[in-house]
Amino acid sequence: MTEFSDDFHADEQESITRFLHALNRGEVPYFDVHEFETIIDYLLEQGEHSQAKKAASVARRIHPQSVDLKLMAARVHSVHGELDLALHLINEVQKVDRQNEELFYLKAGIHAQMKDHNRSIENLRIAKELSGDFKDEILLDIAFEQENLEDFSSAIESLQEALAINPNNEAALHELAHCYESMNKLEDLVLFYQQFIDNQPYSVTAWYNLGNTLFKLEDYEKAMEAYDYCLAIDEDYTLALYNRANSLIQLERYPEAVREFEAVMASEGIGAHTLCYIGECYEKMNDLQSASEHYLHALEIDDSFTDAMIGMAVVNEMLDEQEASARWYKKALKVCPQSAAYWHMYAMWAVKNKRERIAVKAFKQSLKLDELQADTWEDYGAFLAEAGKFAEAYEVLARGFSLNPDEWNLVYRMIWYGQNKPKSEEVGELLSLAAQNDPEGLAQFLKDNPEASSCAAFAIQTGSLKPKA
Repeated sequence: MTEFSDDFHADEQESITRFLHALNRGEVPYFDVHEFETIIDYLLEQGEHSQAKKAASVARRIHPQSVDLKLMAARVHSVHGELDLALHLINEVQKVDRQNEELFYLKAGIHAQMKDHNRSIENLRIAKELSGDFKDEILLDIAFEQENLEDFSSAIESLQEALAINPNNEAALHELAHCYESMNKLEDLVLFYQQFIDNQPYSVTAWYNLGNTLFKLEDYEKAMEAYDYCLAIDEDYTLALYNRANSLIQLERYPEAVREFEAVMASEGIGAHTLCYIGECYEKMNDLQSASEHYLHALEIDDSFTDAMIGMAVVNEMLDEQEASARWYKKALKVCPQSAAYWHMYAMWAVKNKRERIAVKAFKQSLKLDELQADTWEDYGAFLAEAGKFAEAYEVLARGFSLNPDEWNLVYRMIWYGQNKPKSEEVGELLSLAAQNDPEGLAQFLKDNPEASSCAAFAIQTGSLKPKA
């Protein structure tokens, strides 16, 4: 039996059923242009692309002069990846009808498939001028194409224009966040949302996105205020409640966070992710029994939920049940062997438990999966140095710094562990650059590691930084 969505009326369903039966019998029944459009729309919606192509071919034979069916055929060809043929049909239509919004919209989509984003934008702009009621949606598509060109400034302008036309375009509000974040302009995004809210004070989406942006800026108190406004407008907006709870975690207000997560579950049902967050809160409160209960409950719901396995590993490590902790790490890594973070944690467990072979293997596997983890390079270097392998530690940290050139802490440890390795001028140059680019970090490193001051290079550099009498 043919399945229909609510988008199709009874008479349209009858046409579709009749066409499919005729197609199975090898017949070519007559349908008018509108009926053929409905049939092809349905087949595309169902993913029946080959049948849609047959329907488009039959339709064009019966109605060879129909502009609408030519455009529908172009759409079908584009779905099949036959882009040149689709463009040929569109260009035929364009010769006789230059005011057809759908023509330019479809043409833009084909150019987008061809990765010709500039031409896609050109055609979308024409479609926008011809459009009556959907200018904001077309501007959103223009913004997507501008993002594909990494022209985020222009994308922001398009999205703001879309919101000026339709302030309720939630997709545009969300997409703005992506653009501003890509330009590393979160403070500007906060200003935009605040100005937008001045005019649209009941926009739940704007309040929610403002909260998310403040959260990323680590202004958790103000983020919670934004989530509170969001919930005042819509008390069932559980995403805001969820993120409010996460803000409480960042503020180390764990009992309150537990209550918020419990409220989320009361609204949405018990979920593995939420149980795991509650387990983490109890872990931070050192209530390890409650933490274990929640992690295990999460695993009852989803036995492959690795975050809960890692939670159990950490709890067992805190309880000094080290072999049980190792089993949980191994179980999580068996399910998720591509997690660089899990391998790093397992490496640190091995360091703590003096399992040198396991530590080396886990550090190497973590860095193989993600070379841009500066903290893993640092921990691996520290582990090697503590084992007396200073030359290896130096090489590891040098490699880490070459891949993470802004992570000056790797330089400090590299010089400390390899005092006799580099030439003195290389050391002086590196420390001079560090002092210029990361003076606070250098000072903090020496404060945390006072024994490093015995290294001549640090003594010379710190001496040169002291104010002259």
